[in-house]
Amino acid sequence: MDASPRSEMEEKIIAKAWKDESFREALLRDPKAALKQEFGYQFPPNTNVQVVEENNDTFYLVLPMNPEAELSTGELDSVAGGFGGLSGPKPRTCGCYVTPSSASCSDLLPDTCKAS
Repeated sequence: MDASPRSEMEEKIIAKAWKDESFREALLRDPKAALKQEFGYQFPPNTNVQVVEENNDTFYLVLPMNPEAELSTGELDSVAGGFGGLSGPKPRTCGCYVTPSSASCSDLLPDTCKAS
């Protein structure tokens, strides 16, 4: 299965942030500006971009937009460019959905992780 344009974009951003401390700091401070400067990504003015950094004490879950919810024409236009549509974290082989920065899903989800 091919990766979506959104997941490819996210992978590039994460890899760059892990390698480049100044980019990571700029991304946390002003995501739109950092993404435009580094990758040329231009988001519509009404699009809110939030970046949070995980740590060992916090688990973040992104609840995707309901695919059955109707979108306005403007919203449809914004996702047609390839950066809309939310894709969550990829599942681990154990079936847990955790982000790449999580060291071990069994540490975060000891009661539900099949790998523990």
